[in-house]
Amino acid sequence: MITHSRKEITEVLYDNENIIKKTLETFSWIQRSLEGCVDHTEVRMHVTTQPIWEGLNQLKERGVKLRMVTEITNDNISYTKKMMQIAEVRHLKGVRSSFGIADGIQYLDHAISDNNQLSHAIISYVKAIVEAKEYLFETLWNLAIPAEQATMEIEEGIEPSKTEIIQDTKLSIARSIDIIKSAKEEVLVRPLLRRLL
Repeated sequence: MITHSRKEITEVLYDNENIIKKTLETFSWIQRSLEGCVDHTEVRMHVTTQPIWEGLNQLKERGVKLRMVTEITNDNISYTKKMMQIAEVRHLKGVRSSFGIADGIQYLDHAISDNNQLSHAIISYVKAIVEAKEYLFETLWNLAIPAEQATMEIEEGIEPSKTEIIQDTKLSIARSIDIIKSAKEEVLVRPLLRRLL
């Protein structure tokens, strides 16, 4: 088993092969969890890059908890469904970053070039950085919805539900009254429709 450095260091890596090699080294020592955000355009890469996909499957087989937040779209839904077979996946509109946290010890951030290759990565064991990214991940995780719900909405063409925070008291009262009126009309019209049909 390869052990990881406990020194608070940060490295910058270049080149697809070097980044994949370092990622697989990280996979070899993870024991508890791998969690992160994946840009909607990069879900495909995690599934179709054979060493990464095999590494993720091995983590799952070892009982490592895998969690991912991404934006599920028509373009990546098939890859997201594949990820759902091995990881708990959630959907959050607008996720545009790819980073991961391994066992709460290591933070990995990467960029993909125009030719769909990993071009740059930052790996950090600096405790403050790792903790900040863990907090960011948990915040996004709690805002996200289950992937099953998002995939169903996409496949069935259902308009996603929206939550709106209204801070203006007058506006919130007006919206409440509109909702009550709408509900009242529906309650009055429904029995009439039943009698007509």
